[in-house]
Parts: sequence; structure tokens; C-alpha cells
Amino acid sequence: MARRRQVYEGTAKILYEGPEPGTLVQHFKDDAAIRGKKGVITGKGVLNNRISEHLMSKLNDIGVPTHFMRRLNMREQLVREVEIIPLQVVIRNIAAGSLAERFHIAEWYGRPFLELTEEERVDFARHRVGGSALTKAEVERLIVLEEKEVGGDLTHSETERLAVLRDKLDRQRREEKPCPFRTDTAHPTCTKPGGVCSFQLLSDEGGEIHAVEGERGMVRAMCPYRFHQGNTVFRHIGDKLLNDPEPRQLGEVGFLESTGNLDSDPGADVGYIDMILVSPRPQPAMPLRWAPVEIQAVYFSGREMGIEFRHIAATNGELSMPQAGRRPDYRSSGPKRLMPQLQIKVPTLRRWGKKMAVVVDVPFFKSMGEMRTVDEVSNADIVWYLVDFPRPQHGAHRELIVVEELYTTLESAIEGLTGGVPVSLDEFEGRIEDKIG
Repeated sequence: MARRRQVYEGTAKILYEGPEPGTLVQHFKDDAAIRGKKGVITGKGVLNNRISEHLMSKLNDIGVPTHFMRRLNMREQLVREVEIIPLQVVIRNIAAGSLAERFHIAEWYGRPFLELTEEERVDFARHRVGGSALTKAEVERLIVLEEKEVGGDLTHSETERLAVLRDKLDRQRREEKPCPFRTDTAHPTCTKPGGVCSFQLLSDEGGEIHAVEGERGMVRAMCPYRFHQGNTVFRHIGDKLLNDPEPRQLGEVGFLESTGNLDSDPGADVGYIDMILVSPRPQPAMPLRWAPVEIQAVYFSGREMGIEFRHIAATNGELSMPQAGRRPDYRSSGPKRLMPQLQIKVPTLRRWGKKMAVVVDVPFFKSMGEMRTVDEVSNADIVWYLVDFPRPQHGAHRELIVVEELYTTLESAIEGLTGGVPVSLDEFEGRIEDKIG
């Protein structure tokens, strides 16, 4: 349908001359305004069009005449030209509960979300984690070559390789966001898409947005590297399990080998310990001292974070509540992710006489069911390190602290991670009958 002359434009819609006398084409916009500020909510016009069609059709069905004739497309409908009564009704409600509290970004690229400037929020929202970062192997190679350069021992090929690595490092510093928490590399860079380090429950009280106080407002870590801050938790683990507060970090090491099947050859690694802490040997002949570590952040359920990034960019970094609801998904993170890891790894470690160190934040541990502990580490399979990220009185950054150290067997850990008790057989079969009915 060819559009004719524009008749009216407001915040929510545009009216055009219709194809017949006495008709108008009503176009719904994505524009929005609140408290004197304007922005764009992607898809708002599409929703308004369908909601208007539904309500007006229902009124027509019960004999109440309306201006609505038919929907033309996703954003437009054909309406009758009518004389309106110029009345506006504004209702102000005080939101409470889930309407006023939602999980939002707590730390973004290592920075407190609530303390970012509008310009910084826009920059973070538009940033895309790229492929400019050096790998750990490249960083290690860079360090070795720079040490050889100081001694004047570089070959021609090593000089060329060093130049390539330095160029890539310069590009990394220009194009990537640094991670202030990683301690596994000399040049830490954020590798998490979106750069969200942690979540926190925020509250909107009369337009004032702030973090919820108390336990409900505790930070939930979403990136495993958030637990690396200052090597604090690794010093605790090293001190307890290795008698060494400064252990060295190693990446994943294979501990399960395939016996051979359709997709893997015999001897191929099929299981890994994600992190190993190692204490240097005082003498080569002495036994190797090491401790396995499992770090578990929380996933979230709900709409993808891109919604928030696009909104932040569209509103020029204005601080607002989340556009979509999300929550920490402890069922996916605990029973579906962490529990299988422990079930696979701990039996082998137990046979080797090793304890598994597991690092989670306090809210994660509190999400589990009751977990029986033992008094002595010698009687445990797992040493739990519960951490928190309290806000300091002075300074912007949250500092990781180890809140508690707990000892459990594998069996009690599984009970806790399961996080529930079975219903009776009669109750379960009653639920089946309800579904049948």
C-alpha cells in the first residue's frame, strides 16, 4: 500500500492518509519516553500493534464499535477517522517485589557497573571480544624471547617471531579489554563474550537504582576468572593442601584416556583436571606436590544479555533497570555441571590420595541442599572454598575474600548438589494421574 500524506506524529505512533476517504493508516513506533527522557525499545511498535488489534477486536465482538478495521502488517493497521475525546489518564504505581528488583550486571569488564559513567557503559556495550588476544602459549613465548633478547642470544628467526608477538600485543592493548582478575598470564585480557564478570540484584525505588542490601544482594560470579583475583583463594588452597602459600598455576592436564571407540583412538585424552596447583620441588628427587582445583561460576537463565547491551547503547548509557528478567541458574550450574565433574574426577583422585579443592561463591553454596561436613581434612574428599566479593568502604573495586573452608566426602557433596528429596511413590503416581486427567 502506497503511503499518503502524514497527518500526525506523536511519541507512540504516526498517522497517514488512508486509501479511502475517512480512513487512516496507523503506524506504531519503537520510540519511548519516561521521566522526560527519550529512547528506543526495539520491537515496541510491533507489540503495540498486536495488542491494539486484540483489544479492539474483542470490543467489536461484543458490540462496542471502535476505530479499528484490520491489521495491515507487523507495525500498521487500517482505522476509521473519528473524532476523539482528548483525555489522557496517567497512573503512577509503586512497584514492589519482583517488579522492583531484578538481577543486573554487578561488574562489567572488571568495573563496578553502578559506578561507570554513561560514556563507559556505551563503550562496553558496543565492545566485542575479538581475536586480538595472545594465547597463553604466545605470552609465555614472548617472555622467553624477551629474556633472550636482553642477553643478546636471539637468532634471526627468533627476532622475527618476537616482532610478530609484540605487534599482536600492541593490537591486544588497543582492541581488547584487560581483565583485572586473571592471574594465569602476564598480559591478562577478557575473553568472556559480553564481558560480564558478575550479577547482582538491583532495586528501583522511585527512579533511584541501587544494589539490594544483605545476603540477597550478594554478588554472583559468572566468570571463572573472577575467582582468580589476587591469587587469594589459590594461596589458601596452597597453604592447606601443599603447605605452600605461593603455588604455581597449571592449565588442564589429562587424567582419563580412551580405551578406543568409534570417535577416539586408544590412549587419547578424554578427561581433564581443569587446574593444577604445584609446589616447586626443593630437590629433584623429592615427591611432586600438587593439588587439583575445580572452579564453578553460575550460569543464568532468561533472555540473552545482548538485549541489555543494545538498550544501553540506544539510551546513551543511561542507568536503568534490566529490560528482561534473568536469574542465576543453580540447577544448570550445580547438578548438571559441577556434580558430573566431581563424580568423574574425585574417585580417581581419592585412589591417588588427593583432595579436590572446589571454589564457589557463597550464594552458589547456599543454593545447594544440606551437605554433611567432616571435621578433619584427612577424612574428606573435597575441600570447599566459599568466597565473597564485599564492597569496601573506600575504593570502587570489590575484593575477593575467602569466607569459609569446609570438608566433605564425595557422597555428601552429591547429596547437597542434588538439592532435594524424592517425593513418595504415591505422590509421584498421583502427579502422573493428574497429567493423564
